[in-house]
Amino acid sequence: MKTQLLFAALFFSALGTFSQEWMYTDLTEPKLRMASAALGSKAYFAGGDNNDEDLSLVEIYDVTDESWSYAELSLARSFMVGISCGSKVLFAGGTNLIDTCYTRVDIYDTLTQEWTTAELSAPRFLLSTVAYGNKVLFAGGLDLATMDPSNAVDIYDVETGEWDTAYLSEARFAMGETVVGDVAVFAGGDNFNTFSGQVDLYNFTTNAWSTMTMVLPRGYNAACAAGGKLMIVGGMTNRYNSNSATNLIEIYDFGDETWDYSEFPNPRAFIEPAVALGDQVYFVAGGNFAASGGGWASSVNIVDIYTIQTGEWTEDFLTHDLMNHTVTTLETPQASYLFVAGGASKQLDESYSTVEIMWSPVGIPEVQSSEFKVQSYPNPFHSSIEFRVSSIESQSVSLKIYNAHGQLVATVLDEPLPPGEHTITWNAENLLAGIYYYQLSILQASPSGHAANRQLSSEKLVKY
Repeated sequence: MKTQLLFAALFFSALGTFSQEWMYTDLTEPKLRMASAALGSKAYFAGGDNNDEDLSLVEIYDVTDESWSYAELSLARSFMVGISCGSKVLFAGGTNLIDTCYTRVDIYDTLTQEWTTAELSAPRFLLSTVAYGNKVLFAGGLDLATMDPSNAVDIYDVETGEWDTAYLSEARFAMGETVVGDVAVFAGGDNFNTFSGQVDLYNFTTNAWSTMTMVLPRGYNAACAAGGKLMIVGGMTNRYNSNSATNLIEIYDFGDETWDYSEFPNPRAFIEPAVALGDQVYFVAGGNFAASGGGWASSVNIVDIYTIQTGEWTEDFLTHDLMNHTVTTLETPQASYLFVAGGASKQLDESYSTVEIMWSPVGIPEVQSSEFKVQSYPNPFHSSIEFRVSSIESQSVSLKIYNAHGQLVATVLDEPLPPGEHTITWNAENLLAGIYYYQLSILQASPSGHAANRQLSSEKLVKY
């Protein structure tokens, strides 16, 4: 797993990105406590409230033509979670502005363009969600009516439509969540008495649960994958002290099963989820608050950016200090996008309709030399994609497909090719929608006389 994730980091880096820029658009009105998700070329911003009423509108932004379209949730609510998996976008749980939590899950299938609904096993908000392969996990949360934390984990299979239920080792909400390799991580959280030091792990391959413990209990923290390592970042350590945000980063290496530690440059809470684009992880806005009666003490406009390969931290800045905003990311063959939408100042006296979009054009390498040329078409693609390879001499060619975690999913070609132009078709009908990469290389003699692979081209592929 460690090797696969290291390859993924290097692979993203090899694609190359150019300078990051901000652009701006607006929601239909100021709103906060929304959920968001992204799939294909679209970002979805759902529900939330405007401080007066709960909202059901889903605002959908298409990066291809910078246009907006709209849909409706089956139930107006705030504090949902949003996630995409396969061809589906899901919005789950949530609460109203008074005293009710919901079990509702709204599911949009981007292939059929149909909305359906399902139900969680228990009503809750402030739950955590991750996806891997064809499974989505909705974990923990809080029932506002009873004020009881939940230990339920609802597991949804996007291919079969079936639901299953598992349980965390400890009931809690406001956890940090991520996926490292094929392992889902739910770290820390609030259980109304103390903050938790528990880390629950679910292995998607073996379907097995396990646990480990952090040095520092915390809640409203973030978690992220950095290569083969888990990073647990930020969060509050005292429910009653609005200045108890920690700068301690706890790092677990799944390869050698060891812990290490580092420092978060701008300690704060409510930065979950941490979101990744290529070789960088983004921790967006948030602030410091006391979970029991103290309220918000501060909010910030900082975007802390961690570069996995170098281990360096840099900063960027939003136009507003934000809390109760929503964050999602989107990758297309042309560019990568970070969306920061809605939110409010720490006093809740001003909320925002702004959508701030950090975008990075992606360099798509195409080999154009006297010896070799490769192109892929169409991209994005649905069921199959063609690779057009031409060479002026006989070459032993390898064409392999990897998923976003650096795992090999298909070997399209691994054989000698005669001179000339060749069209090779990869049928990916049975694979889930998402981001993939091809790597094309040729086998040639090294200076020592031994055979060696020389990578000629790599490119991002988008399946919808």
